[in-house]
Amino acid sequence: AVLERNAELEKENYQLQVLVEKDSFPFFIHNEKGERLALRRNLANGKIRIQKSDIEFEVEELLEIARTAPQNLSPNALLRSVVQDYLLPTLRYFGGAAEIAYFAQNSAIYETLDRPVTPIVHRASLTFIEPRPARTLRKYEIDFTDLFGGKESVQAKIVERFLNQTTARVFSEVEENINRQLNLLAENLNVNEPTLADNLVNRRKKILWHVAALRKKYHRAEILKNEVAANRVECLFTSLLPHHALQERTLNAVTFLNLYGANFVEWIYEAIEADETEHRILYL
Repeated sequence: AVLERNAELEKENYQLQVLVEKDSFPFFIHNEKGERLALRRNLANGKIRIQKSDIEFEVEELLEIARTAPQNLSPNALLRSVVQDYLLPTLRYFGGAAEIAYFAQNSAIYETLDRPVTPIVHRASLTFIEPRPARTLRKYEIDFTDLFGGKESVQAKIVERFLNQTTARVFSEVEENINRQLNLLAENLNVNEPTLADNLVNRRKKILWHVAALRKKYHRAEILKNEVAANRVECLFTSLLPHHALQERTLNAVTFLNLYGANFVEWIYEAIEADETEHRILYL
């Protein structure tokens, strides 16, 4: 049933969260050492084997383990939620994008086992912007989405807009002049020496790459000279994109409960619509 569902999903160009092969088996077995070992089907003889070993079980043996020592079996990623919902019936499951994608595959297991499929809801996805980073965004006219371009990109904007517009202009003029002169050279070579015109294309890339590299070094140098701007950029990324990812990948509510107290949850609840699925930005 899962293989058929996977084929349907792939036909519609959906990405599968879990690889399922013909010899896949939905359980792990726990040995005497407490190791959790994957099980696979032996398609040749119908037995179930421990992956990367010669140990095999008849299906009846595994049924007996399930009856007498169920703690020695545990479900794989796709079966886990079905077992979970059987033991702890769930009214509604809130999950992230990747978690929800599992259910596109494993709903086939619910149906096969005649279990009600749990209603799935995308959890709220939020970024909280505190007063200090909010001031930095306003001061340097930066949008939250600009941060996804990386620290160097943000530093470049700050340098060229606010710290040293004169040198930024010179860099732009140099690049423009280089391109203009190289265009003239290309036109001349196309007429007189076409083979060298092709060679010029690669050399243009190298020339402009070196100018761009120098420009990046200049941005870093200017930021380092301006300690206040450097600290503000660092704070911006630490607060809004910790470890280069959204806050929700690193922080949880406790971080903000410690800062703002128990009322924080009520503030957020009142500020959002629970059914919205898009990422939201909340200024604290």
